[in-house]
Amino acid sequence: MHWLRLLSSLALLPTVAGTGTRNANNTPKENDADACVSLLFYNSADCQGEPVRSMTFPTWSAKPGGPCYHDKTMPNYSVKNQRCDLARGAFHQSVFSCSTSCETKWYNQWFSPDEQKFTAESCFHGIRLDYCVQGQCPSSAHQADESAVVPVVVPVLESSTR
Repeated sequence: MHWLRLLSSLALLPTVAGTGTRNANNTPKENDADACVSLLFYNSADCQGEPVRSMTFPTWSAKPGGPCYHDKTMPNYSVKNQRCDLARGAFHQSVFSCSTSCETKWYNQWFSPDEQKFTAESCFHGIRLDYCVQGQCPSSAHQADESAVVPVVVPVLESSTR
């Protein structure tokens, strides 16, 4: 199972903010983002030194989180359930490897979805949570980061909950 650590996904991309309503099945629409997350990126996998950049983008605060998200910059993976846990100060997302539609197939059900959690106290492959807050992202921070946004390689690890 150690070879799972070699698998990787491009897993962090900003999503679209806005306001809206839930679908009939009570899942959020893309324009339901009601929180803001900012992540810090380090040159080292253990987050030593100063961050080299940050990524700030709209997200959701209510479970289950955001809808499935995939675009052409995300080959062979998609993300879903992106959300800020405001009570615990964490950002969560589900990464679906080998799927552009957030589906788990028979051949990847033992490693997908990968449930990822980012906190300010822990480092996850060179990424640390800066903040998760209710409300819109500061327009200057979001605009400044948007030009620097590039896909970030986050290795898919065995989930600690499995």
